[in-house]
Amino acid sequence: SYNMIPDDKVPYVPGYVGAQTTNAFEMTFDGVDDYFNTSFSGLNGVSEATISIWAKTSNVTLGRFMYGNRDSSSPFHGLACQTWTDGLIYFYVDSGSYLTFNMASYGIQNDKWFNIVFVYNGSGSNNSEKVKIYVDSNIVGYGLSGNFPSSLQTTLNPLTIGLDQAADSYWSGQIDEVAIFDKALTADQVKFD
Repeated sequence: SYNMIPDDKVPYVPGYVGAQTTNAFEMTFDGVDDYFNTSFSGLNGVSEATISIWAKTSNVTLGRFMYGNRDSSSPFHGLACQTWTDGLIYFYVDSGSYLTFNMASYGIQNDKWFNIVFVYNGSGSNNSEKVKIYVDSNIVGYGLSGNFPSSLQTTLNPLTIGLDQAADSYWSGQIDEVAIFDKALTADQVKFD
């Protein structure tokens, strides 16, 4: 999406199947020190955003971060996503008050690819409208606790894939097809994408 010119962008049309590509490559992380620094810090202060990522791990309960851009202050500021030892996936929307929430590990199995999408809409009237989580296009979680701000109060730290700087925790497994949108995708758009 980053390199598209306006003429290349098309609206989401129900039933439309776009051009398919064959992608035989992914990023593999050893869980020790592998990660990507995207140099992207454009999530600070935005009122809408969506992050989509495909991931696979051989141990979903290992407790590792898929991505993050939190700072190391206490309390943290920024975003992060991780699997945890209880088999759940946790998302963090930290703006100085530890606004964490979790979701059920719906459809997530060891050694199987899954797509996880985090949607933030700061104009929502309550937490369940501001934060939505999808796994394989099925909504599985909402914002649970705290008072989510009207814009993401992240740091200027660039988004890293396979690491959350604040926790110094590295992903073990594969990650592919990372996409960041500057709007809150609808359920239909998540499914289409």
